[in-house]
Amino acid sequence: AGPVGFNIGYEHRKEFASFTPSDFQQAGRGRSVPITPLSGSYNLDEVFGELAIPLVREENGIPFIHSAQVIGRGRYSDNTVNGGFFSYTVGGNIAPIPDIEFRGNLTRSFRSPAITELFLPTVNTFAFVPDLCQPSARNAGPAPAVRAANCAAFIAAFPGTDFTSPDPASTASVPAQSGGNQNLDNEQADSYSFGVIVRPRFIPRLAITADYVDITLNDPIANLTIAQIASGCFDNANFDTTDPANGNSFCSRINYGPNGRVQGDPQNPAVVSGFVNGNQIKFSGIQGTIDYNFPVLGGNLTVGGNMLYVRRRLVDITGVAPSRTDGIIGDPEFSGQVRLRYAQRDFGVTATVNYTGEQLFSRLNRATGVSGSGPDAREIDKLNDYVVVSGGIFFDPADDFRLTLSVTNLFNRQGQSYFGELIPASYNDTLGRRFQISARAKF
Repeated sequence: AGPVGFNIGYEHRKEFASFTPSDFQQAGRGRSVPITPLSGSYNLDEVFGELAIPLVREENGIPFIHSAQVIGRGRYSDNTVNGGFFSYTVGGNIAPIPDIEFRGNLTRSFRSPAITELFLPTVNTFAFVPDLCQPSARNAGPAPAVRAANCAAFIAAFPGTDFTSPDPASTASVPAQSGGNQNLDNEQADSYSFGVIVRPRFIPRLAITADYVDITLNDPIANLTIAQIASGCFDNANFDTTDPANGNSFCSRINYGPNGRVQGDPQNPAVVSGFVNGNQIKFSGIQGTIDYNFPVLGGNLTVGGNMLYVRRRLVDITGVAPSRTDGIIGDPEFSGQVRLRYAQRDFGVTATVNYTGEQLFSRLNRATGVSGSGPDAREIDKLNDYVVVSGGIFFDPADDFRLTLSVTNLFNRQGQSYFGELIPASYNDTLGRRFQISARAKF
């Protein structure tokens, strides 16, 4: 069906970063805590290759197959900090007729830890460590039965902790540490996608795509808070009841003394927070695009657009109560953009319409029932969907000169109003409508 295409290559790269605060900042003068310097580096060696094999083309005259191709890509990356990783893609496409082409791929990819995540200096600080096994808390939390069982094992190992008063470290701050983690592993993602491209011959220059995407991200890098560490310890089904002070990797970040109470000093901190590899993040959704251009009124009109439907995004960092973030603020279920451009030889106009779907404040404890009654005490349950429009016009009076007038956020949409005030969580543009004029000249 034609020649086989391939390429192979090798790349060497060094990543280095350095941040040196002033002496004033490092001493913690003024109204800031001491800011420590940051520097780090690593070397990366990569070998990669790609192969494209055409299986069928139109000239082969095979019934019901206009064209078909398989592809394979591979890359081995060796990092001086966290070792080697092999990433790859296998996939292909097949077109039964020229108008429709189906495609799909299976991919393993990764992200190496950033220099900040690896080499952020360890600093001493003070923190409160929640006591989740005190009587008022041991039967609560995202997984009450799990916490109660883990706390029972902890109390059995340290009988003196079964007091009515909480651990002093939960009411008086204790020395703690936070910083980077040079033992971080790569984030690893396994994904697959399949979709279709439509290019109807009866509508020249029109292309429409739609793809389903499914991604599972393992070992996501996260910067944990003290509260997340405590919850990851006692609310976690993965808990060694024979050694509850080190029941899992999160418990081991808390310094429990012989009496079962949190202890610490600057040399032996009560708790160590910072960057860790979490459990898993799962995503699935549908993305689509459209592109079309055609001549009109002596010029050319181009229409483009893209959309994303987030079917599900499940975040599980500590293994405790994985939560769906799709549909909440910052992660709308639907979003998209439409782009219009009309251009003649000496002038043109553009417009961009961005759509953001409604966003929930939380998926938990929403009002239920036909009347909306239920446990929800929130006055505002969600943010409405909205549109932001921007546009511009340009003039080309001569081949070597262009004047452009543009406006961003034409209708001055800054957020959702509630009794005359903008809801703080709804801000999409703190500046509002703004104009710009620019000129370009060639000499």
